[in-house]
Amino acid sequence: RLLDLQRAISLEKNEASIGSEVVVLIDRLTGTKHGAAAEGRTSKQALEVDGVIQLRAARGARPGEFVRARITGACEHDLVGELAVPAR
Repeated sequence: RLLDLQRAISLEKNEASIGSEVVVLIDRLTGTKHGAAAEGRTSKQALEVDGVIQLRAARGARPGEFVRARITGACEHDLVGELAVPAR
């Protein structure tokens, strides 16, 4: 029961982020077509401990680069977003 409660709290917290814009550090490209998707994190997400932001349509983004992203969805641990400004 405790884990179920924690999952619900985590999901509620992540859903509250939907619609916001954040700065994301790109960790890696995940798409199969020249970086069509990427994973990254904000300054509040620790590597290997916290969830990530899965960016769709991230063409042009590169690992190590900071981008602005709009949060469009949420799961228990991760956020889903898209580039707010096209990457260079």
